[in-house]
Amino acid sequence: MKFFGYQFPHPVLGRIEDFEILPDITHDYRYDESRDNHVFEFVVDLKDEYLKKLIEEEKAVFVCEVTCSNTLYRKVVKSFQDFMKFEINNSLLRNKVELQLFLLANTNIDNYSSDLFAPNYKGAVFSLEEGDIIAFFEHQSYLINTDASSIDEIIKISEHDDINDKGVRYHLHNDYIQVLLHNEQFSALKEIRNNPEISNILISSIIVPALIYASGFVNENHETTMGDKRWYEVLKEKALEYYQSDHIDIDTVPAFVDKILHFPNVRLFDNLKGKNNV
Repeated sequence: MKFFGYQFPHPVLGRIEDFEILPDITHDYRYDESRDNHVFEFVVDLKDEYLKKLIEEEKAVFVCEVTCSNTLYRKVVKSFQDFMKFEINNSLLRNKVELQLFLLANTNIDNYSSDLFAPNYKGAVFSLEEGDIIAFFEHQSYLINTDASSIDEIIKISEHDDINDKGVRYHLHNDYIQVLLHNEQFSALKEIRNNPEISNILISSIIVPALIYASGFVNENHETTMGDKRWYEVLKEKALEYYQSDHIDIDTVPAFVDKILHFPNVRLFDNLKGKNNV
C-alpha cells in the first residue's frame, strides 16, 4: 500500500483496495472580511464504527496540514471530532493554498482491525505506532489573494555540474533570485522537497540565506543597477509594507526576512522539538 511515496504495512481508509467503503467528506471555505481571516471547515463521515470509537477514545486524531508555497506558510490543525473549523489570517496566505486531511494514530494501537477491511485483509490484525496514517481524504486547494506579489515567484533553484564547487551560490542578475546547487545536491532536493516533515529545514537552510543575501542589495547604492529586477521590486514592496521605506537598512535585513517568511526558524525549532519529544 503506497500513498505519497510511502509504503504502509496496514490498510489505509481512502484506498478502495484496502477498505470496502470510502469516507464521505464535505468542506467549506469563506473569507471573513470583518476579521480579515480565511475560514476553513471539514465534516467527515468515516462510515466505520471502529474508527469512530478510536477517535472518541483519543487513540486517533484528525490532522489537517495547510501549506501555501507562495508565502512558505505551513500549519497543522488537530481535532478529536468529525468536525474541524479553523481560521488563518489573510496576511499569511497568497495565491494557492493546499489542505490535506488525515486520520492518524494518536498513540500506539494494538489489535487494529475492522469489519470493513477489503477481502484481502478480512480478519487480519495489525499494530499501529503513534503517527501512522489510518485514513486520508480528498486533497483540497484554493486560490487566495491572487493579485499579490509572492516570494515563491522570485526564487528559482537551479543546478550546476562544477565538481570543484559544491557550495550553495546565489545570482541576482535575472528577474528572480537564482539559487545554484551542485547537481548531486539538486537531485537529492528533488527527492525530499515534498516531504512536509522537512520543509522547514529546507526553508531555513536554502531560502533564508538567499533572501538575506538579496535583501542586502535593496538600497540606494544598487537602485540603478538592480532596480529593474522583479525580485528587487517585490522586496521593495515588502519593505514599504513593513517599514514604510523602499530601502532595507542592512541592520534590519535578518528581521525583514523573518517577517516575510513568517519566522521560519521558529517553525523549524518547534518542529525539531516536537520530533525530539516523540
